[in-house]
Amino acid sequence: MLGTFLGVFAVAVTHTILAPREYRSDATFLVEQQRIKGEAQALDALARLGQFTSRQTEVELVQSRRVLAPVVDQLDLQVGVLLNGRQVRPQEVFSVFEAEGELESGRYSIRRDASGGIVAEDTESSTELVVPEADAPFALGGMLLLPGELGDRDEVRIEVVSLAQALARVQSRIDAREVRRDADLLRLTCQGTSPAQAQVLCSEISARYLRLRAELQRAEASAAAGFLTDQVGRVDESLRAAEDTLLRFRERTRSVALEERAEVHVRESATLWAQREQLRAEREAIVFLIDRIEEDERGSAKYRDLASFPTFLTQQNQIVPTLVEALVALETQRSDLAVRRSDQDIELAALDSRIVQIEEQLHSIAVGYESSLEAQINSLSRAIANAGAVLASIPSQQVETVRLERQVGLLSDLYTFLQTRLREAEVAQAVDLPSVRVVDSASLPFRPYSPRLGLNLSLGFLLASGIGLLVGLWREYTDTRLHERGAVEQETGIPVLSMLPRLKEGPVISVSLREATNGDWRTLAPPWNDARELALEAFRTLVTELHFIGQSLPEEELRSVAVTSAVRGEGKTFTASNLAIAKASHGNRVLLIDADMRGEGVSRFFGLSYECPGLAELCATRGAIEHFTKSIVVAGKNKLDVRPAGSAETWSAELLERDAFRRILSVAEKRWDLVIVDTPPLGAVTDAAAVASLVDGVVVVVRAGVTDRSALEFTLDRLARAQAQAVGIVLNDATVPQYYRTYRNATN
Repeated sequence: MLGTFLGVFAVAVTHTILAPREYRSDATFLVEQQRIKGEAQALDALARLGQFTSRQTEVELVQSRRVLAPVVDQLDLQVGVLLNGRQVRPQEVFSVFEAEGELESGRYSIRRDASGGIVAEDTESSTELVVPEADAPFALGGMLLLPGELGDRDEVRIEVVSLAQALARVQSRIDAREVRRDADLLRLTCQGTSPAQAQVLCSEISARYLRLRAELQRAEASAAAGFLTDQVGRVDESLRAAEDTLLRFRERTRSVALEERAEVHVRESATLWAQREQLRAEREAIVFLIDRIEEDERGSAKYRDLASFPTFLTQQNQIVPTLVEALVALETQRSDLAVRRSDQDIELAALDSRIVQIEEQLHSIAVGYESSLEAQINSLSRAIANAGAVLASIPSQQVETVRLERQVGLLSDLYTFLQTRLREAEVAQAVDLPSVRVVDSASLPFRPYSPRLGLNLSLGFLLASGIGLLVGLWREYTDTRLHERGAVEQETGIPVLSMLPRLKEGPVISVSLREATNGDWRTLAPPWNDARELALEAFRTLVTELHFIGQSLPEEELRSVAVTSAVRGEGKTFTASNLAIAKASHGNRVLLIDADMRGEGVSRFFGLSYECPGLAELCATRGAIEHFTKSIVVAGKNKLDVRPAGSAETWSAELLERDAFRRILSVAEKRWDLVIVDTPPLGAVTDAAAVASLVDGVVVVVRAGVTDRSALEFTLDRLARAQAQAVGIVLNDATVPQYYRTYRNATN
């Protein structure tokens, strides 16, 4: 994590230091929006709603080809000049420099030769052009050039890009945007490699933009004036036609004072309707009387009811009362005569005939009056219908009149609006008022914008921290090595018997060792320090743990132990040798057998000669065990027996699987208190499997931060197949708990 952090942060610092300096120049413009004033308030609102889109249009206009192309030509941005590797403007190198029109891309170099002449070279095609006259302008790639004062060692390199590439570069160096959405301000930002370059670029773009905006405004005003003139004429014609249509409609329909006319017609219709209803009531009454006369047998009494109808009497003048009086008189006369005469009397018959005639005459008058009433009712109904038709036509006339008046009003408003806009366009065309003004001209930057030291370092620090953290998490996730005691026990299910600290001054940790060399004793006394003291305590702990394990065995004693590991370099020989030393220092008889015939680590550990006979010769000759054993004095009083590996054998696995090794191990277990066998790594070769199946227990050495989980699992699987018993694990290069260090220091 630290390495990743330092690497990424160093890259950020290096980039910040070596990155080219960039400068920024700003210019601000006021973009005035044309607002419609006067009576067209709705159009004014629409204009205000379109302001944002209009400002976006101005942004695109600033970055348009029509603005930037003249700037590229004015500043010769198609041509890049390097004088001895330093970028300069063409005018700084050439006393005459002309580049008209669009140039073709290419790369050239110019230098002076030994005679003082000018040599121009097309570097892409490696073609040299010798300039005949050094003081005369010459053509190169569409440019007319005359170098200024050039030394013999000066070299000018010219890079010409196409107009499209130059425009793309300029567009990448400028940025136009709104200051705020609610403000009519536009800000132009230009980047350059020097303050002057940024300011000149911003000034030229501003000038070209203002010039183009003025041209577009004049063209817009001229086009608007012409368009509005044409539209005013057309609207005037439409207005006149609408006014004529309204006038003809009023003359045809007499649609004048329509409300008063409607009121009169309503009153007339109400009067006619009342008269008709009255006549209907009278007719119904007279019809009722006629029906009663035709059905009743009361004689002249029923005609007296008819005569009592007021309207009937009034309308018939005095005819009906006269007939009724005559009828009553005849009825009276007949009554008087009928008393004295019989019904067959001629005078009575004459009176009856006269009475019948008068009754028929009254009936005829009533029927005629009823017909007269019906005719009047029908006439009033027709009059009411005619009045209703006239009254119904008034709303349509009024609607049509309002529509025509509204059309005339709209055309009149439009005509007035177009007249106003036409006068504004004519004024704008004549006065040439700019709609875009410069608020802040291009500024001269006094410090570089990029790179930003504080920002880059902050981002570099955050990026380095993040990447370092990710790398650490990735390493932690993908790391299959075992680091701690808990992980080892959880992974294997086998207890960790002891944890060995890391030693930097050598592998021997005992107080002193001596061996006989040509009759003399050589003392091995390594320097003493805290780490060796911790290691010595760890091996004493291992001896104690193995003692407890031996008590749990059926024989209640652990007579032989094999020490192995998954791969080389995990400290199995170191563990086996120091375990033997620690066990021997307690006064026990200990035999250390080096069964790693390919590595011979025990011989190197104790400094024994590689040519001395050992286990390989013992297995091959079936000699006495004592003849192949080296004795070493431990702590000046105890003895440790060591049996080296002997001559190297590539077929050591077969040698260890013979009965000879079984016999040797069986004899050794009877003569010594503990036999410790240093075996090869079980994950590399199969030698240790043969030994592990013969000993009472196997101790597996795991090196913290080195041993892989899969390798350890493979080793334990091999031991299980060999029916060997892994009694415990020794964790090498482990971090000793702080509480143990604290306790040891306190006790000291």
